[in-house]
Amino acid sequence: MTRQEPPPRRVEFNASGPADVPGLTPRLEALGFRRSDLTPRSTWLDQNVRVAFEFSVSGNSATDVSALLIEACDRVARAEAELLELVGAGFGILFSVVLEVTGEDEVNSSFVLEAAHLALLSRIGANLETALYVL
Repeated sequence: MTRQEPPPRRVEFNASGPADVPGLTPRLEALGFRRSDLTPRSTWLDQNVRVAFEFSVSGNSATDVSALLIEACDRVARAEAELLELVGAGFGILFSVVLEVTGEDEVNSSFVLEAAHLALLSRIGANLETALYVL
């Protein structure tokens, strides 16, 4: 019996809003954020969303989720001033922790979000989402 790859774990960051903020795209891209043009679908609640800035840090079930959170929060902290500009321009921010496990894995899917991380997410007005998928 061959063992499949361990299921992934990732921390995703997404800031989405109505339009570009002049001069901000090159600054965020320099900080490692990808910019995407969005085409809202009829099922979207917010039809004004047109632009997103995002990144993802990934690992697998052998990866310490705390390490992913630290890396992601460090990136967010370096861009805090730029992200506050986005919020001021009507962008919404979603910070997601996504854990996937298989039914056969004995994986500790817990993690601790430190007070400093929560304070950072609060300062930029981010929503926090966690998702656990059993494959």
